[in-house]
Amino acid sequence: MRALMKIGAGLLVLAFVLIGVSYSMLKAYGSSSPSSTAGRSLGSEARKIDAMATSVELSGPIDLILMQGPAASLRVRGEQRSLANIETVQDGRELHIGTKGMLLNPRHRLQVELVLPSLEELVVSSSGDTKVSGFNGEQLELQLHGSGNVTFSGRYRSLTAGAHGSGNLNLNAGSTENVELEMVGSGQITASGSCKVLNAELTGSGDLDARHLAAEKVTVNLKGSGTSHVFAKQSADLTLRGSGDIRVLGNPDQRNVSRTGSGDVSWE
Repeated sequence: MRALMKIGAGLLVLAFVLIGVSYSMLKAYGSSSPSSTAGRSLGSEARKIDAMATSVELSGPIDLILMQGPAASLRVRGEQRSLANIETVQDGRELHIGTKGMLLNPRHRLQVELVLPSLEELVVSSSGDTKVSGFNGEQLELQLHGSGNVTFSGRYRSLTAGAHGSGNLNLNAGSTENVELEMVGSGQITASGSCKVLNAELTGSGDLDARHLAAEKVTVNLKGSGTSHVFAKQSADLTLRGSGDIRVLGNPDQRNVSRTGSGDVSWE
């Protein structure tokens, strides 16, 4: 009986100790809890990067504003308690931007403002909105994965862009030579400008709206149920495998269509 009483007393003491520890942890957590005004206040923080970065990888629920400028700079914005959750790591020419740890239900979206002298590659695996402007060069590869949205405006001799998932990709390519587009999933690619050659590969239910991208030669390979609009001045080489439709503007002289399925081609 005495042994049982000792065990009971020990458990009671242990319970009080655990209650005290829990109270201390909750008190310390208060500054970053959802009800904390200080933790909810907006702030910003500069991060160190250099001009070697030409390849950017973005992941997580972050809005990115990426601009061309003579000096490289990076600033993160958001609630004070969430700034430490934004991870920015540079390894030579590669810059990774993402999140770490637990995001405590922020009321305001995380945002990164990035300035780089040049850009050669951008990979976005994010649910946020990305805006890219001001860059030019020989070649750019731009890939969107997931449900985010990317808006791009730039001038490159060759542009390769892809949308994989349910996100939307909006491209203003200016005047360029070659545009390569790939759509996999249910998203949408919208392209404008002018080019000599447009090659488009589409798989799934996603749509391509390139009616405002005036191309001399167009090649489209459509597999699925999506709808494509293109503008071809000289030639259009079209392959349809499925129920998707292709609408061709520009009245090109050279027309080649290979069709298997219920999809249709219309000319204007």
